[in-house]
Amino acid sequence: MAAAALRHQKSGHTLQPTAIVNELWLRLAGGGERHFPSRGDFLAFASHTIRTILVDHARRKLAEKRGGGARRTTFIDALEQGCITEPDLLELEDELQLLEKIHPMSARIIEMRFYGGMTELQIAQRMGVTDRTVRRHARIAQLFMRARQRDEHDEPGEPGERE
Repeated sequence: MAAAALRHQKSGHTLQPTAIVNELWLRLAGGGERHFPSRGDFLAFASHTIRTILVDHARRKLAEKRGGGARRTTFIDALEQGCITEPDLLELEDELQLLEKIHPMSARIIEMRFYGGMTELQIAQRMGVTDRTVRRHARIAQLFMRARQRDEHDEPGEPGERE
């Protein structure tokens, strides 16, 4: 899962899968006793924790560089491009947090897909829904983020503005 999460990162990423697994283990061991009724429950926990690890790492790196030059990307764009940078990762985190407020199930599905590398079937089994439901919620997330991206780019007076 750690290697899958890093596949979306720009080449030369300073974190290695081993470091992510180590941090995941530390958080798992340090958080008190946990029980995972199924493999899917563990994968969902790991997806969320890997997300947190990568976002924290990106924030630390950008704090060192003082940010700058971040461009707006969506999870869907990142999945299609297969490569994102630390500024993109922080923008993606902002979008995922907004999506969590509006469509929590869609956000959770995107998290498990993007950070956990889980398949639609694995996500469906974990969530107790059909793979069709997973695809529908992934589509909801895609449409929501595309609409948000479009709204941000449309300014008054530009083509495409509705009157």
